[in-house]
Amino acid sequence: MRSWDASAESNNYCNNIADSFTRSLFTTHRYYYLAYDPLL
Repeated sequence: MRSWDASAESNNYCNNIADSFTRSLFTTHRYYYLAYDPLL
């Protein structure tokens, strides 16, 4: 049971990393387009 907890915890950790990475990526792109849209 303990090892299952640890593996689920690390899995959740990796998912959170990927989630925050994609979220920051999309946020950066959204601000990038917002910033450069008027110039186009």
